[in-house]
Amino acid sequence: MDIMRNLSIDPDGLSQARPERVTIGYIKKNLGKMFKQEMDWESDDDTSELIFPTSFHIMMHPDDYQARIAFFERWGPIILARIYSIIRRKKNWVEFKHRVMGYFGKKYPGVKYTPTDARWCVQFAPVGTGDNLGRGKINPILSYTIPFKIEYAQNSPRIVHNPNSTLMTRDPETKALKELALDSSQILGEGISIYMFDNSLQNNPSAISGVYSNTQNSNKKKELATLQWDNLEWSMYDTYIEISGSEETRNESHILKLNSKKVKRTHVVIQYKDNGFQLAAWGPTMLNERYVDLSIDTTHVKWEKLNPKSTIVLNNAIVIRFKANTDLI
Repeated sequence: MDIMRNLSIDPDGLSQARPERVTIGYIKKNLGKMFKQEMDWESDDDTSELIFPTSFHIMMHPDDYQARIAFFERWGPIILARIYSIIRRKKNWVEFKHRVMGYFGKKYPGVKYTPTDARWCVQFAPVGTGDNLGRGKINPILSYTIPFKIEYAQNSPRIVHNPNSTLMTRDPETKALKELALDSSQILGEGISIYMFDNSLQNNPSAISGVYSNTQNSNKKKELATLQWDNLEWSMYDTYIEISGSEETRNESHILKLNSKKVKRTHVVIQYKDNGFQLAAWGPTMLNERYVDLSIDTTHVKWEKLNPKSTIVLNNAIVIRFKANTDLI
């Protein structure tokens, strides 16, 4: 059985859309393009305010919906990682333009990029029977309002429809903002996830700490690979590294610490050996859309081949991009 083909993962670790199949790579490309366009339309460079949608409703053919339903919960953090990356690139561009204009005496306020809602909403839903959307295609609806709310029943959260909310979205023909009624079964459905807006992912330049910076190591060791979290990149120079979390107390060259409560201790280790990369996981980890077997102790480490371009997801929450140095391939 060709597992990689069933998962729609190419040998180099990249998700790509195959005929009549919706993949996370296809969704990220289309949703990211629409999100960037929306943010460019609504943001005001003069006031330094970035305005962008917070609610993403990804409509797909019922057959695609049923076939991919097992991936929806895993796809949410991957989609938001792309969204955060786009926001950061926009922020960097606006700040660069403001610095250039500053040489001519014009001053601007600092860039603000707080969303219209303190939460993100990601929903996957099947289209109605009368819709013409074909297999392998999606119809993303981006909205500035979230039509769902969180309720608690016996201390357990659940997501329910908010009857007082409407979708503020954009007309695809006139490009004007409009309210979209919620009486359609196309909008209401399962596959809904609510995420809090994570300021640490965007604002904190030391969100990943350690010694993996180009300025410190570029002249000392050869760069083996780069790891990226929310558009923040760090170089891998040691042939063995550990990706750890908030409870990490070591400060050594091979420790890459994520300042996030979603990861606590050593979660993943990566090594370069025999002209190739390997990964071993000590906590719940997905590698290119599949869970890897966990290592139990240091005498029985379960190594996985790590392809030159791969996506690593820790605890279904932290998305890390891995890219090997092309000189090593």
